[in-house]
Parts: sequence; structure tokens; C-alpha cells
Amino acid sequence: LVIVSNSSLVSRITPYNRQIAILPDRLPTLPKTLAPNFTIGHPRPHATLISSFASDEPIELYLNAIRDISEPFTLFITGSKKKAHALLPFASNRIIFTDYLTHDEFAGLIASSDFVIDLTTRKDCLVCGAYEALAAGVPCILSRTPVIEELFGSWAFLTENTTDSFQKTFRLVLRESHKQQALM
Repeated sequence: LVIVSNSSLVSRITPYNRQIAILPDRLPTLPKTLAPNFTIGHPRPHATLISSFASDEPIELYLNAIRDISEPFTLFITGSKKKAHALLPFASNRIIFTDYLTHDEFAGLIASSDFVIDLTTRKDCLVCGAYEALAAGVPCILSRTPVIEELFGSWAFLTENTTDSFQKTFRLVLRESHKQQALM
């Protein structure tokens, strides 16, 4: 028996094994923690871009797409700064590289964010950030791929991995976040 996390992987396995089970990943349990201190004083809405700075993450394209947006926001980018070296020039008062975070700091950042972003160029990849955002009840921007759309499409804001789509989706979610803050 081969267990896969989504239906698009079945076609890859079928030639090798006829016994395939689809078992989606379960939602993680995030500890209930406060937002990390480094978020204090930064303009809202707060967005968190989850990254490991892997080759399938179009982070530079995303940062180029949103850096000139005039609406207020703060973008926290997770992941080791050692791996982000080429992207560090994007750092500003609105784009903050968090470096490595403890589990509690990460959970607090996700839970206190107004929205989360997790991007991939892989067609069959289900990104962990989507599960974490869903578990925390936080809206999420995800790359539009068939498998992500199948599992998260009714809940997430989906974007093509293009500058134009990144800008449009980011602005849409910013507007939604501003509306939510006005109601508070």
C-alpha cells in the first residue's frame, strides 16, 4: 500500500503499485502563544510569508511585485537569513526577515498575522503554511496549482506565480484586512 497526500500524486504511483490510498495531511495543533515582540509597533495589516528559501518558492518575484504598493502593511518573512542572502536587500521597515523562529514564536506570528502567504512552483506540492494558517483561522494567499486549488481553493486566496497576479491578490487581501480592522 502506498499512501499519498493528494489525488494528483496517484498518477505518478499507479504504474508502480495498484494499492494507493489518499490520506490528506491533518491540521497541525499550534500552541496558543502571543505574537513575538518584534511585531510590536509595525503597521498593520501584518502578513507573514512562510519560506525556507527553497528553489520552488518564487519569493524574489513576489517581493518585486509588492514592494511599491503604497497601502500600509508589514510583511514578515520567516526562514533562516543564511538562506535568504540574495533577498536581504529587500529588507525595509515594511519587509522584515525574521530569521529562524522557535516553534512558539512561529505559532504566535501565524496566529497574530492578518494573513499568511505560502508560495510554490511545484504542481503537486501541498504547502505546510496553508495547513498552519487554516489551523490558526488566518486567511491565506497560496499559489494556484491544481492540488492546492483542490484542497484549499474554497478557503484560500489563490494567485498565479506572476507579478501581476501577486500584486492583484496582495491588494485584494490588504483591502479585506483593512475592512476587518475597521470593524474592530
